[in-house]
Amino acid sequence: MCCLLLLFLKPTSFEICPVCGQETLQKRLTRAGILCAIGASFFCGVGLCLMFLLRENFCQNCYRNDFNKVAKARRRLQCHMDDKSERQVQSSVDRPR
Repeated sequence: MCCLLLLFLKPTSFEICPVCGQETLQKRLTRAGILCAIGASFFCGVGLCLMFLLRENFCQNCYRNDFNKVAKARRRLQCHMDDKSERQVQSSVDRPR
């Protein structure tokens, strides 16, 4: 069983993100993998093997870009606040009297 864990934990070659092409992909644990690890941990470590097999690729740069696309709408709908950071500020000279 320890040999299987060493097989999953060995360093692999770096993969570059196919979407943005900037950063290397990271492996992130999924909820299904964590549930398998908890549920099947008593069966000779099968849960840990399933947890490592069910990891997904994750790119921090793509996540940041996707988050910024929906951040303004999400703030407006969920937090009930208007995003004032993008508004144009009128100076006192430009203001009509």
